[in-house]
Amino acid sequence: MKKTPDTIARTELAELLGVTPPRISQLAASGVFKPDERGNYPLAESLKAACVLLRDRAGIDDLKSLKLEKQNRLLDYEIERASGQLLDAKEVERAWVNIILLCKQRLLRIPNKVAPRLPFCKSESDMEIEIQKEIDEALLELSRPVTANDSAK
Repeated sequence: MKKTPDTIARTELAELLGVTPPRISQLAASGVFKPDERGNYPLAESLKAACVLLRDRAGIDDLKSLKLEKQNRLLDYEIERASGQLLDAKEVERAWVNIILLCKQRLLRIPNKVAPRLPFCKSESDMEIEIQKEIDEALLELSRPVTANDSAK
C-alpha cells in the first residue's frame, strides 16, 4: 500500500479543494492554512482546516438564507397589507370593539323605546308583538353596513 505524503503543494491543495492557488494563499494569510518553511502545507492539518472552514461557512450560509427568508416574508406581508389583503391586528380589534359597542347601545335602547307603548297593549301577545318589532328593527339596523359617517357619530 502506498503511503500518502505528509505535505502537499499549494497547487495540489487548491486542486484537491476545488479552489484556485491564490485562494489557498489568501486563506493561509488569514491563518486557515499553515505552510511549512518550503511553502508546502501539512496534508492532514490542511484538510481538517478546510472542513472546519466549510462547516463554519455552511453555518453562515444558513444564517444568510434564514435572514433572506425572513426579509422575503416581511416583504410579502407589506405587499399583502398594501393591497388590502392583510389587516393590522389593532385595527381589526378596534373595529370589533366598535361593532360590539354599537350592538350593546342599540340593544340597551329597546326597553326605553318599548316601555311607553306597553301600557296601551291589550294582551300579552300584543306586548310580545311590540317587543318583537323593536328587536327586529334593532337587528335590521345592526345588519346594515357601517359607513365612515356612521362610525363618527
